Amino acid sequence: NKATHKITATQVHPNDYIEWTKGNMYFEKESLENIMKTLSRIYDVEIRFDSNKLPNEYFTGTIPGGGIQNALNILMLTSPFFYEMDGSVIVLKEKL
Repeated sequence: NKATHKITATQVHPNDYIEWTKGNMYFEKESLENIMKTLSRIYDVEIRFDSNKLPNEYFTGTIPGGGIQNALNILMLTSPFFYEMDGSVIVLKEKL
């Protein structure tokens, strides 16, 4: 902290950094809401939820690089959603 001149130690997960150096993204117990914010920023797309339930789903795992569709297809394997793309807008919809 620059204002107080104190150093704070924080526990980190080595997988986060190891996977990042390989071009992958590692998430541990991360909400789909936060994951989609990350993907939106990385791939410069707008991602919307068509369900109030989906943002609160959680995912743990590694998503290799390879584009937004690859990332979404991997997330769909463990999460109850499908998606529709319209240009740079992606809408996540709950599987019924």
